[in-house]
Amino acid sequence: MSPCALLAFLLFHLAGAAVAPVPAWKAIPVGGSITLPVTVPKGASVNNLLLRSASRGEGIAIWLSSKVLTVVSMLYAGRVAFLEDKLAFKIARVSLDDGGTYEISTNMQSSEKTLGSFTVAVFNINKTVNSLDNSSCTIDLLCEAGMGPRNKVTYSWKDRDTGATLAQGPLLQWIVHTNNKVAYTCTAQILTTQSAMDVVLEQPCIQSSAVPGRSVLGLVSLLARGLLVPAVTAAVLLL
Repeated sequence: MSPCALLAFLLFHLAGAAVAPVPAWKAIPVGGSITLPVTVPKGASVNNLLLRSASRGEGIAIWLSSKVLTVVSMLYAGRVAFLEDKLAFKIARVSLDDGGTYEISTNMQSSEKTLGSFTVAVFNINKTVNSLDNSSCTIDLLCEAGMGPRNKVTYSWKDRDTGATLAQGPLLQWIVHTNNKVAYTCTAQILTTQSAMDVVLEQPCIQSSAVPGRSVLGLVSLLARGLLVPAVTAAVLLL
C-alpha cells in the first residue's frame, strides 16, 4: 500500500469511528498477550481491517485481504500480528501502557463499520516476603493496573474465598503460615467500571525477588477477571 493510500485509509476510519458502549474488561498480566477477535456480520466479507486505540485516538495496524499487515504505530512495532485462522489481531508482550480501549473496524461499501470493541486492563502484581517465627511470614502484594491513559485508578484487596475486604489501596500486607495456600483479589477501578486479578499463592512464604507479571518462586496463579457486572472470568497460569 502506498503512503498516500495508507494515510487516506487511516484518516477515513479514524474520522468515522463511532462511540460504542464500553464492553467488559479483558484482564491480563504484564508480559502476556491480547487476542482481539473480529466479528463479521453473517453473509458479509471483509477485505480490510483497522485496529485502533480508542483511548489514544490513533491507529495501530491495518490488515488487507492481500494478507498484508502494516503497523502504523511505533508503540506497537514488532508486537502486532494478524491471525488468519482465527480472524483476530494479537498484541504481544503487553505493558501497563497497553491498557485501554481498542476497536476493530472495516470500510464496507464506502462506510465505516465497527466489528469489535474491547477494554483491556493490564495488571502487574509484585510479591515480597519477610520471614517470621513459628513457620509464618508477612507478604506484601503491590498491585498496579494500566486501564488507559489519563485514567485515575483506585485499588482494593479482598480475600478471594470469603470476600472480606483486606486493604484499600494498591498494597496488601498480610501475615500467613508457610504451608497454607492463600488467595487474594486485587480490584482496580476507574469511574464506575472495574477489573480484577486473583492471586493464588500455593507456597506464600517462599522468598524471591519480584518479577512483574510472573510468579516469584512459589507457584503463583493469576486469575483474570474483567468486571462490568456481571463478571467475566478467564484464567492465566503463570509458571
